[in-house]
Order: sequence, then structure tokens, then C-alpha cells
Amino acid sequence: MKRFTSLVVARTAVAVMFLFVVGCGQRSHLDGPPDANLSYSQVEEIAERTAKANGIELAGYDDPVLRFEGAGAKKEWLVYFQMKSPAPPGGHCLVVVNDATSAAEFHPGE
Repeated sequence: MKRFTSLVVARTAVAVMFLFVVGCGQRSHLDGPPDANLSYSQVEEIAERTAKANGIELAGYDDPVLRFEGAGAKKEWLVYFQMKSPAPPGGHCLVVVNDATSAAEFHPGE
């Protein structure tokens, strides 16, 4: 009986490890679109770093809005920053992140 119990526990452990490995190897929809190279968190980090480098104080802004444009050959992320209400004219900016190279372009609000 003891041997049978050990065998069941061992098989169960192997099955759980297999499911864990298979599950961790796949991209979740929470990571980003399936055809994107970068995840949401990577893009947000790149965009915030770029905005700060261009003088944007993010404490005065709402959480950014991220959008993946994957149509065609040029896949890029659009990250929109809006100042907290009431936002003055030009109180927004856009950071475009290239999905393949992680290069970022800053576009100030006008």
C-alpha cells in the first residue's frame, strides 16, 4: 500500500510540473497581443522612460493608454499620456514604440 501511495504521489507531481512548464511557456493574453514581440509592461516601461527623458512629470498624468497597431509590416505600440483633469491645451503626449526594435519616438502635445 505504501508503494502504491508513493507511486500516485510521484505521478501527480510529474503531471503538475508538466502543466506548469507548458503553461509558463505560452504567452497569456494579459502579456499583450499574440502577434506582438513586446509585452504591455515592457512597452509601458519604455514609454515612461522616454516621456521622462523629454521632461514629462508622470505624477501629473493619468495612467497611460496602450494600443498595439499590428497591421502590415510595421508593428508599433502607441502609448498616450493625458494630464489629470482639468488638462490644459496640449496637456498630452504620445510615445510610439517599435515592436521589433524597442525604439521609441516622443510626440509632444500641441
